[in-house]
Amino acid sequence: MVRGLIAAALAAFGITAAAPAYALDVSVKTRDMGPFGASSSVYLSGPVETGDAEKLWNAIRVLDLKSPSAALHVTISSPGGSVAEALKIGRLLNKLPTILPVTITSQVGIEGEPLSGPGDCASACVLIYLGATYRFLDPASHIGVHQFSFRDDSNLNSAETASVAQLLAADVTEYLREVRVDPSLFSVMSQTFPEDIHWIDHSELNALRVVNENVYDQSAEYKNADGVYYLLLWQQSYWGENKIVAACNNGRMVFVAFLQPPDLKLVAGLEHQLTVLADGQEFTPAWHAVPTPTARFAKAEFSLDAAQLARFASARRVGARMKIPDAPVFFGFEMNLSDGKLHDTIAGCR
Repeated sequence: MVRGLIAAALAAFGITAAAPAYALDVSVKTRDMGPFGASSSVYLSGPVETGDAEKLWNAIRVLDLKSPSAALHVTISSPGGSVAEALKIGRLLNKLPTILPVTITSQVGIEGEPLSGPGDCASACVLIYLGATYRFLDPASHIGVHQFSFRDDSNLNSAETASVAQLLAADVTEYLREVRVDPSLFSVMSQTFPEDIHWIDHSELNALRVVNENVYDQSAEYKNADGVYYLLLWQQSYWGENKIVAACNNGRMVFVAFLQPPDLKLVAGLEHQLTVLADGQEFTPAWHAVPTPTARFAKAEFSLDAAQLARFASARRVGARMKIPDAPVFFGFEMNLSDGKLHDTIAGCR
């Protein structure tokens, strides 16, 4: 109910991020990917106006998104518009995977054949872009933000302006939390006046988790199982859930990789090889068990020699892969390490 009141207030008082003259254009294309199911693309362009969320829903509700491999790719280029409507669209995209087995991706660009061209996503457009689970950005595309503003005909007094601004700040901050974005993005928005646009550097967009590419979430956390402490490196990505367990056993580091394969039967039927990655460099561990299937993962214990341990401990990006020897394909993951837990676990194992 509170969210509904906020949306009503934003719409009633005319909070915008631009002054659009036309509504958002929605175009949908679907491709049959054979055994991989259907892939649907939605192209959004132009300013955001009241009613655009319903327009988008009417366009995608007729798509076949019930297949486990279904994907919806959103490409958007917009100067902004209604904040309330952009929040509705963003939340619509964010909630779809909770009711349908569909993967949602977004990119900034303009519809084109065979590939989309670069584009700009400014102001309220960013709220739509953030609704996707996996968010990509072409090097030539741009994302810009600024303070949200009130329409000239809103007729708000100072007290009403302050009240609605607080409602807006609370709702946008909550939305950023819902889509797993660093809430400091709102501070970045607030530092630029409504008549200007701050085009955010791509590296900052990655740091703020605005752009997350294939990674939904990841963490490095200490765990305790029956008195045994270990470090869990975990990642949920476009390709599934993967993790590495690192533990010190009587002064010796032991590792276990749990990697999610596209087909567990493939792991059971064909021998796979385990490799480890440290800062993009792939190598075969000093020892590893033959990968075997569990209920959800392909599992393999491994150990590293002194030189490999040193590489692993100092790396800022680590991962593991499993592959059939001499085959060109693999499954696995790589993850960025934002702290020194892996280094400390290895260095403290004596």
